[in-house]
Amino acid sequence: MTRRLLCLIIPILLCFNGLIAQAPWCDGYHYYQNYSLGGYSPTNYVIAIEQIKIREGSNILYNHAADGYSGDINCGQEYRLSNPTSKAFVLKSGHTYSIDANSSSAYSYYANFGVFIDLNNDKDFLDPGEYLGTWSDVNNGSFKQSILKTKDITIPCNAKLGATRMRIVCNYNVYTMNASYGCTSCSGAPYYGETVDFSIVIEKPSPVSADFIVPNTIWIKTVRQFVNKNSIGYIQHAWDFNNDGTYEQISKSPNIQSNYNTWTSPGTKCVKLSSTNCLGTDSIVKCFNVLAPASVPIVDFV
Repeated sequence: MTRRLLCLIIPILLCFNGLIAQAPWCDGYHYYQNYSLGGYSPTNYVIAIEQIKIREGSNILYNHAADGYSGDINCGQEYRLSNPTSKAFVLKSGHTYSIDANSSSAYSYYANFGVFIDLNNDKDFLDPGEYLGTWSDVNNGSFKQSILKTKDITIPCNAKLGATRMRIVCNYNVYTMNASYGCTSCSGAPYYGETVDFSIVIEKPSPVSADFIVPNTIWIKTVRQFVNKNSIGYIQHAWDFNNDGTYEQISKSPNIQSNYNTWTSPGTKCVKLSSTNCLGTDSIVKCFNVLAPASVPIVDFV
């Protein structure tokens, strides 16, 4: 009996929120969850996905609470949809997000995690770029949750806008996670793991706007930091420390320190910031006075 037919028979609530909620997306099987194929008890050998947090910096977008192994022993029923489409969370093109995840098992095994996003909304996770990488946690004893470990991902600028899905797959750590595990069958890898899907919506980022804060006082031969006011959601920040066409720092790092070129003489100086997100590039130049001490410091203490 096919999964699609099962969803016609089993109550609608189960099909959209329960164990067999993956349709119309491709299936994510785990080989050894099937007694007839592997003969292993899920109580003993399964690596369970526990907590998963998706956040941007300290802003938590979604928290999948630790729930142990929430699937079934039969291959093809060991995964579920964590949140329905009505409670989808938003990810924006070009933004970088952190995924915190942990696992548990009966035998103190630990997990490799893989993250997949259906970026073109073709209902699978097998296209180039849809596998966004892997990370591992560490065991914390039998039936105990491991410590949360983090993977950072960036939503590419060419991701199709609109509703789609993210998939988190875990597997016993001795088996390497790879791009083919986003859609699988009961005939092979991944093995002792679990799969959880998340309803997401991909949106455009906010309009690009470069801006930064100049320190109140800048002295010659001293190091001061210039703080980016719009640092989140950008794929690049380029700093021209002398506004002369040469960028001393080009990276995703939002801030810059004046140790790239501490000024040795007082006077008016200018710094340029050029910021880029998926919508384009914007730049701003700010000028300020660099001061020289008016007197020799007097040293004293009690």
